[in-house]
Amino acid sequence: MKGTILILAVTIQCIVKENNGSKFLSNYLKKLRAEEVSHKERITKMSLKIGVIIGSNRPGRNAIKVAEWFKEQTDKYESMDFDFVDLAELDLPFMNEPDYPSAENYQFDYTKSWSKQVKSWDGVIIITPEYNRGIPAVLKNAIDYLYNEWNKKPLGLVSYGSALGYRSSADLHIIAVELQMAAIREQVAINIWQHLNEKGEFVGDEHIEKKAVTMLDQ
Repeated sequence: MKGTILILAVTIQCIVKENNGSKFLSNYLKKLRAEEVSHKERITKMSLKIGVIIGSNRPGRNAIKVAEWFKEQTDKYESMDFDFVDLAELDLPFMNEPDYPSAENYQFDYTKSWSKQVKSWDGVIIITPEYNRGIPAVLKNAIDYLYNEWNKKPLGLVSYGSALGYRSSADLHIIAVELQMAAIREQVAINIWQHLNEKGEFVGDEHIEKKAVTMLDQ
């Protein structure tokens, strides 16, 4: 790193000497700043597509309530397009592709469709409960259908449970390593019983809303 800085400094000194000193350097720096601003503006205007997986299919699940609250948070982000996927509606059978997922030699239309959808995402957020210190089988099954499609995608987590879903999140962090995903450090962890009112409706608060903003901003 120090060597690179030294080379850059020498190069700038040579440029200054050969091009009438400070005037050239001033114009050169202005050009660099303009290019940086232009790049930031292009990034800001880009619409990123983020897949949001609702990771439970249990009848009477709280996942839908959490997902509805989370959608309210995502609606604040015009620069991102959120594609919500309910695994109960996706209804993948237990993994039955004969070839390894990394080969992408899919035999069934539902796998091809799932592959195409995940490929279209720039990042992934998973909403997951904690079942017996782990993630639901339906979620693991949906993940295991694919491999390359998950690679190099950032992963955000919204977990919930009596222990805030931390152990299901830990599971997903380990899985993310094998899938070559980049798990985001900040996550939304919810004590579900503290956020259900007497009618069984999910009620957010400032704490988890801030957590959602921090995660989405990353």
